[in-house]
Amino acid sequence: MFHKDTFRLIKRTFNRFFSLVMIVLIGVAFMMGLLSTREIMETNVDRYADKYSLQDIQLYSSYGFDDADIEAISSLDYVDKVFASRFIDAYAEGENGEILVTRIEEADRSVAGFELIDGRLPQAEGEAVIVDSGMTKGSFKTGRTMRIYLEGEDISETLTTDVYTIVGIVKSPSYMSKTLGTGTMKNLDLGAVIYVPSSCFKTDYYTTVFLTVKGASEYMSFSDGYKEFIDEARDEFEGFAKTQQEVRKDELLEDYRKELEDGEATLAEKKAEGEKELADAWQKLEDARIQIIAGETQISSLETALKTALSQQASVRKEYESGSKKVYSAIDKIEKADPEGRRFEDIYYQTAADQATLEALKRMTEEADESSLPVIENAIAEIEAKYDRPLEEINKEYAQLFQDKLRYDALAREVEIAKTAESRIRSELSKMKASISSGKKQYESGLKKYHEGEKTFKTEIEKAELDIRKAKQELEELPDASWMILDRSRHYSNEMFTQNAKQMGAIGYSLPLLFYLVAALVCLTTMTRLVDEQRGQIGIFRALGFSRGKIVAKYVIYALTATFIGSVIGIFSGMAIFPTVIYNTWRLMYDLPPMQMHFPLKNVAICLLAFSLLITAVTTHVVNRTLKEMPSQLMRPKAPKNAKKVFLENIPFIWKRFSFTGRITVRNLIRYRARALMTIIGVAGCTGLLVVGWGIKDSIQDIVSIQFGQIFNYDYTVNLENGEETDDILDILGADLSNEKAVLYMSYT
Repeated sequence: MFHKDTFRLIKRTFNRFFSLVMIVLIGVAFMMGLLSTREIMETNVDRYADKYSLQDIQLYSSYGFDDADIEAISSLDYVDKVFASRFIDAYAEGENGEILVTRIEEADRSVAGFELIDGRLPQAEGEAVIVDSGMTKGSFKTGRTMRIYLEGEDISETLTTDVYTIVGIVKSPSYMSKTLGTGTMKNLDLGAVIYVPSSCFKTDYYTTVFLTVKGASEYMSFSDGYKEFIDEARDEFEGFAKTQQEVRKDELLEDYRKELEDGEATLAEKKAEGEKELADAWQKLEDARIQIIAGETQISSLETALKTALSQQASVRKEYESGSKKVYSAIDKIEKADPEGRRFEDIYYQTAADQATLEALKRMTEEADESSLPVIENAIAEIEAKYDRPLEEINKEYAQLFQDKLRYDALAREVEIAKTAESRIRSELSKMKASISSGKKQYESGLKKYHEGEKTFKTEIEKAELDIRKAKQELEELPDASWMILDRSRHYSNEMFTQNAKQMGAIGYSLPLLFYLVAALVCLTTMTRLVDEQRGQIGIFRALGFSRGKIVAKYVIYALTATFIGSVIGIFSGMAIFPTVIYNTWRLMYDLPPMQMHFPLKNVAICLLAFSLLITAVTTHVVNRTLKEMPSQLMRPKAPKNAKKVFLENIPFIWKRFSFTGRITVRNLIRYRARALMTIIGVAGCTGLLVVGWGIKDSIQDIVSIQFGQIFNYDYTVNLENGEETDDILDILGADLSNEKAVLYMSYT
């Protein structure tokens, strides 16, 4: 049977042992878990990057890459894999009208690969897989279609089709971050990344080149060794690039110069053709102008002839009208008086014939004999009996009238002829004037078109010549070819993850230090009490001749046993809790691969050694401090510390307000400074951890609310293609009753 005192001693010893185990367990769990989190994060990502051949170096060129560049790069001894890729940043519009800035890349790749997590890979043009970034929304899922387009450019010059169906979802070490980075189009953030078959691209040059370095996969990509290895390869590659990067430029310059020469020859040919066409057109215009002048001359001649005809017609008409009435009136009277109703011409011819017959009969009377004379005289009498006046007088009158009639008939015919000529001339004038008017309009229209064509021709020629001169000048001023050589430290997702992993590493070194100090204080207090309780045994051991080392070793082994048990449990529990929780937390920002647990032996050694040395040092210090006393003193109970007057007792109006218990408590704080200090530090440390945790949470929440509630207090933004008509756009937005406020701002990333 154990004595009660012995049982209490064993119980207290076990409690002290359990306290040491627990404090070491907690400290080691925090230290092991936090120290290992960064390495576990980096190791898992490194394995993931090696599995899908994340590029060690990525190349960009101001002139692009051709097959000769790729062949030259592939021939380098230190280069393992090379993948020349083409990509384009454009807008993608989903089925519901949602628009994202999207990067379109080639799916057929040997470097910077991706993992298919849903659906299938694209097999034909018009099919695509999309990176599961978390930013893709409802309309960018498997089975949905999207339309690719550019503002102000024709996407068909780059891609064979502008409509793609999403057939699968992938994740890639190139886009671990759910913030995909900034695109090349207007520095806008990428909202999605899709991979399409290589046959979808039309361009004959490559936009970027991915390559891996031989032996790089043997290093952990976040280690200094990997960086030094890649830096050496990069230095060698920069020397190669200085030579190779000029080859592409020289080839392009030669092609451009040939194109310029061909352009100049074509321009000269077109200029000559245009000048000939202008000369021919001008000659036609001149011919038309001459025809117009000839027509106008002819019109002038016709108008002169018309004036002459009209003048003659007026003169003839005047002459005709002045005497024709009297003559025709006299003739009409004669015709009416004629009993036979003969025409005047017949009457005149008859009187003339009778006059001639009468004169002949009268001449015959002079020569006729008496026998024929009566007959002749009788014939003369018959003729004269027909007229009431002398026939000679009548015939003379009729002859005058006949002459006048002939003259006035001729004048009448002249008037009619003049009228016909006038009508004809006027008709011809009308036709010619209409023709000349139409000709003038055509000439003026042709002249206007000629001048416009001449102006357009000269403008186009001048513009073409200016473009050629400008192109020549640009060729002369082209910058030297340069390759941008980027390692993983310039890769967006990789660098973000690296910095966050470093932050976890910093936390892994800072927070465990607090628990380490607390463990030191707890160990100091625990071992001090244990040694004080067993000072009698220590005195007996000393009196029996045990050396200081053996006595110290006894308590060190006791403490180390507790340390080992606590360390083993702490290592396993810390690795089971902290890396898993933290790794899964970072998945909110990164699309990380499944975590594969492993135990970093370096951290295991650090934790064991750190706490073993700490406990050994504290235990040795406490035991050695006790061993300074004589064995006879050790076998007696330890004298309590003398009470001392505290400084508050010198302030009566404060001290007298304390109760008895309060005064004892204040004096004990001064008497047992180590215990008080341990309590204060322990409580302060735990309180600090709680405040830090809640403070970080509240700080992040406040940052979000301040950033998007007070600073960026807009509901949506409208991106303008240019800065024109901004006032009108602002008025339109302000007139919408659903908009509380609309303002203009300028930004650039």
